[in-house]
Formats: sequence, structure tokens, C-alpha cells
Amino acid sequence: MNILRALFRTPAPATGPVAEKAFAPSLDGAVAPAPPADTFIDLQPPAAISAPQVKPSKVKALASQDLTELGRDMGFKHHDLEICRSMQERIKAEMSRAIDEDIDTLGRLISELDVEFAKLRDSSFEPALRTLQVHRDQLDRERMKLHEQQLLVAGNSGYVEFPLTSFTFGFKLGYNAHLESVLLLTKYQG
Repeated sequence: MNILRALFRTPAPATGPVAEKAFAPSLDGAVAPAPPADTFIDLQPPAAISAPQVKPSKVKALASQDLTELGRDMGFKHHDLEICRSMQERIKAEMSRAIDEDIDTLGRLISELDVEFAKLRDSSFEPALRTLQVHRDQLDRERMKLHEQQLLVAGNSGYVEFPLTSFTFGFKLGYNAHLESVLLLTKYQG
């Protein structure tokens, strides 16, 4: 912005040719003064450029869910262990589906990297090839870790362990609260 102001401000009246005046020393031997710094240097700090937002993985979001309150509500309202089991199966199914989606995404990324790797294999871009290979290996390790986590979902461990445990704990709390309320009501009614 400062550059535009400096370029388009009203010029001082010229007494001679512009080229001669800019480079010609004055009569007393002094050099013409330097242009102001704001002509070429922007004195304003640059606007903060935000890094692209990386959206968190759905698997990580599901794995970090604390379902204690949901379990407590369901235990108090429904107080049926079959509902608890069906909700546990639902949590496991959601986690398994999210893991499947991430595995598919990683598979697509690995395929794209393989295509790029094949394009660069015949050329002399050795550093780019190494970088692509390292990135591909990282994605492949992450995909293998997700396959392992998918197997652990069936055994109620791995990423699904915390949501299942917190839901079950909450369900038991809600169920016990329901039993206490029923006991309290029957005690004062009869």
C-alpha cells in the first residue's frame, strides 16, 4: 500500500529532465538524497497466514469420546442391560466404520503416491523419490496400525476401549440411580 502511495503521489515540479536530475550530483558535490524507505519497504507487518487446518481424524475423535453421561442417561431411563449391549455394539460399529473410511483414504493416498513414484522413477529426481518413498512408508505404517486397531475393536480394546468403558460405567451409574429411586419410592409409599 505504501508503495502505491509513493508511486502515485503528486510529483514535484521538474526543472530539467528526470533522468539527469536523479543521477546528477548537485553543484556543491553532494549526491541527491535517497528516496524515502517506505517507497520500497512495506513498514506494515505481514498479515498472519494461517496454516491449512488439518481436520482431526474421525477415529481419533471417536476414540476420545467420554460417553459416561450418555450411559448414565440411558441407564436411568431405560434400565435394561440389552439396551446397554446394543449400544456397545453400536459404538463398536461406528468405530469400525470410521477405521474402514480411514483405511480407504490411506489406500487412495498410497495409490496416488505410487503413480507419482512411477512417473519419477525414470527421471533423475533422486531426492524427490526418497521423499515420496518415505511418505508412502509412513502412510503404509499408519494403514497397518488401523488394520490392527480394527481387529482390536472386536475384542473391546484398542481405540474403542475408552468409549466402551466410559459408556458402560455411566450405564451402571444410571442403572444404580434408577434402582435407588425405585427403592426410595417404595420405601416411602409403603
